[in-house]
Amino acid sequence: MSVFDDFAMGAVKDCAESLKRGKEFVEGLDGELFLIKHLLLLREQLIPFDIQLRSTSKTLDFTQTGAAFARFMTTSKLQLFDLSLSTNSLIGLGTGVVGTVKEEEVDGRGELEEVSRAEQSRAKKRQKRRMRSD
Repeated sequence: MSVFDDFAMGAVKDCAESLKRGKEFVEGLDGELFLIKHLLLLREQLIPFDIQLRSTSKTLDFTQTGAAFARFMTTSKLQLFDLSLSTNSLIGLGTGVVGTVKEEEVDGRGELEEVSRAEQSRAKKRQKRRMRSD
């Protein structure tokens, strides 16, 4: 992913979040139409740039670290110097403390489309209910 694509991904994500927050300040159907209109405008503005808006985010997961320390503290002192790899407490601690790398694929264009479709669907349903109740 190029630097421009990375900046574009962040900018599009921030714009979409700002539009969602902005919808809260406009009441009723006007707020829904505001969000739908501006999400569609954002999508149209991205077309000429031919941006993929896909990235892979990597995070470290250390959720097993606490359990590894707890196991280490509860083992007997004799197991600290055990020559067996399966029962040695220090080796168990070393393998349990190491975190794992989690990768998550993020598709900004897909998320933008999904939010836009969901808002359009919600607006249609609300408007149908309003028309039936009148």
